[in-house]
Amino acid sequence: MPDHWWRDDEPLRRAVAARLGADDAERSEPLFDEMGRLAPAFFAPRARLADRHRPVLERYDARGDRIDRVAYNPAYEEMTRAVYGFG
Repeated sequence: MPDHWWRDDEPLRRAVAARLGADDAERSEPLFDEMGRLAPAFFAPRARLADRHRPVLERYDARGDRIDRVAYNPAYEEMTRAVYGFG
């Protein structure tokens, strides 16, 4: 598995550049680079954990009141916060 999912994936970089255009690709390079660094070390282990512990629909609370809430594994929440931090 590559150590840096952006730098080590030339076909991905070419595909992104082709779709974004040169200016947008250049502006987004630092974000893609940081995400590529975090992907194998931060996201991949959490994704494996979140895949093993799927979201659960909680229909009722401890008192029996209807809540219909989806409970996510903390790993999923950590990934969500990190991704939204990138904008």
